[in-house]
Amino acid sequence: LETLFDEVEINYIGDRYAPLKISPHDEVVATVWYSAYFAKKIMSLLKEKPFLYLIQDYEAAFYPYNSLYALAHETYNFNYHAIVSTKTLLNFMRNRVSHFNNLYLENKAIYFNNACSAKLSDKNTFLKKHNKKTKKLAFYSRPSVNRNMFELGALALIKAWQEGYFDSGHNWELYGIGIGNVEIYLSERDKLTQLPRMSLNEYEEKIGEFDICLSLMASPHPSITPFDLAGIGALVVTNSFENKGDDYFNEITDNIIVSEPTIDSIANAIKSAIKRVDDLDTRYSNANKMNYPRNWNNVWSLDHKNFVKNIFGAPNCN
Repeated sequence: LETLFDEVEINYIGDRYAPLKISPHDEVVATVWYSAYFAKKIMSLLKEKPFLYLIQDYEAAFYPYNSLYALAHETYNFNYHAIVSTKTLLNFMRNRVSHFNNLYLENKAIYFNNACSAKLSDKNTFLKKHNKKTKKLAFYSRPSVNRNMFELGALALIKAWQEGYFDSGHNWELYGIGIGNVEIYLSERDKLTQLPRMSLNEYEEKIGEFDICLSLMASPHPSITPFDLAGIGALVVTNSFENKGDDYFNEITDNIIVSEPTIDSIANAIKSAIKRVDDLDTRYSNANKMNYPRNWNNVWSLDHKNFVKNIFGAPNCN
């Protein structure tokens, strides 16, 4: 994406300042539910052609049962072809939206598993970095994004701390990733250290320090953070959801511990991770065997390229 804005023409229409000019050769990609309404309008003027819908989550669930929920859900019944982020989300969409399931059966919906940012070091480097008395936990959450369940994760961490689960003979350092300026006090004196916003390169370097990660997601999409951390040898506590549980995560890696989304269950899962934290050989082995892509070259296949070409056809050079 580094050269994207040198190669494509950008026309911002968010302010509705002027009409958007289109041509019969245009194609449209919608990347979020409200952009699907723009896509539907544009394509309706171009002989009712389907647009390409990049479905990154079941976005209707971002809202209570209200107007926005209904408007978001409606988009999945539009005229489109879909590329869906992760197989488990695709299966969820098939079960939730009959129109989407029909598209899938007609080969008009395909999935990809987002490549994670898990750059596993060699084993000697890993052992040297983690064979220490000081252990580090990362709590990944975004308080402004409801599906990351910030409050539930924070309460579970506090419970685990106050129940003495961290009294394991280690020196524990707890960090917050993505939590912004929100402070989490574990006791009157102890609190999480907030990490600043990082670039991708900084993030990939930093996560190699952690032994445990708590990362929750109240949606059918698994999030990619659990795979980022599990793939570099950390033990990851995440939650189950309607379509994702032990069976789903265990097929990917044994470095992920799946919990029911309750305070007690998450706290107990953290306790289980703490008990396993010194088994560095198994942590490394599980990371090395993780069945999830680490490289986009292993994700974006000829099937995906042909899928897009079948929708948009050959570029028009006139």
